[in-house]
Amino acid sequence: MAAASISGPRPGVSAARVAVCGLAVLATLAVAVAQADAPRAANGFAVIFPPWWSAAQALNAAASAGDIIGVGALPFILVLHSDTPGLKARLTQAGALLLLDSRAAGTCSPPPLEFRS
Repeated sequence: MAAASISGPRPGVSAARVAVCGLAVLATLAVAVAQADAPRAANGFAVIFPPWWSAAQALNAAASAGDIIGVGALPFILVLHSDTPGLKARLTQAGALLLLDSRAAGTCSPPPLEFRS
């Protein structure tokens, strides 16, 4: 009996199917993260804008919604605060893809200020 050789993709499995499955997994993960880190305070968010936006576009969109208090490791991740009600709605309208509680944002949060006397 001859052994079957594995020389290529299985019949019926296309790159498009693999891509769709990968996107479904990423979308599910994004929803899970958004639900797990749903902001508890409506006045502070770590915001993820579209990665294809320039840094200037993300900064302008964020500044139109609230006060920028920090910048993440990537130029489309910003930390905002506002004492004016409606920050979440303003960020969504400005193009934010994901809002996280700024207190739980970890590396997205600005470092604490150190004062020396």
